[in-house]
Amino acid sequence: RNTLYVDKKITLKSYEIDIDERDSFLFVGSLVKRKKIDLLINSWKFLKEKKAIKSKLKLKIIGDGKELVNLKKLVEEYNLNDSIIFLGAIKDEKELKEHYFKSLASCCLGQSGLSVVQSLLFGVPFVCMKDCHSGGEKDNIINQETGFLCFDYEEFNYRLEQLAKKEYPLIYKKSADYALRNLMISDMIRSLSVSDN
Repeated sequence: RNTLYVDKKITLKSYEIDIDERDSFLFVGSLVKRKKIDLLINSWKFLKEKKAIKSKLKLKIIGDGKELVNLKKLVEEYNLNDSIIFLGAIKDEKELKEHYFKSLASCCLGQSGLSVVQSLLFGVPFVCMKDCHSGGEKDNIINQETGFLCFDYEEFNYRLEQLAKKEYPLIYKKSADYALRNLMISDMIRSLSVSDN
C-alpha cells in the first residue's frame, strides 16, 4: 500500500511537456485531517479572491477518505465548485500521468509522505510546509529545484501564485532530473545489491 512505482519512460516523457499545457495544481493522497486539505482549500479561496491566479486554473484533488464529504461542503460554501475538482482515488499510472503532466505543482499543507516522491517521478515540483513531514520525504524537496519548503501560509500562497504565473519554467526539468538521479527504484535496487556483495 505504501509503495509506488513510476516507469522511467514516463519521467523522461515529462521533459516534453510545454509549460503552457500546465493548467492545474494537484493534491494527491488520503482525504484525512492530518493532510490539512481544508487549509489548502482556504489558500485556493484566498488566491482566487485576490485574483492571483487565472480563472481557468484548477485545483484537482485526487484521493478518497473520511473527510471527502466535509471538504466538498467547504468547496460549495466557498463557491469554488468550478475551480476545485474532486477526482476520487486514481491508481492507474496512465491516468495519473495525464493529471501530473497538466499540473504546475503538487501541494499539501499537512503530512505529505510518498506523494512527494511520486510527484517528482512525474517531473512535477512539490510545495509544502517546512514542518509537515513525518519521514525523510522532505529531503527530496530543494527550494526552486524540486519545489518549495515554506515557512508559513503566506509563503505557501506566494509560491503557488508564482508557479501560477509560470515564473519557474525550469523547475519541471530540474524535478525530473532529480528523480532520475535519485529516485529510480531500479537504481536503488542495483545499489543495494552492489553494497550487499
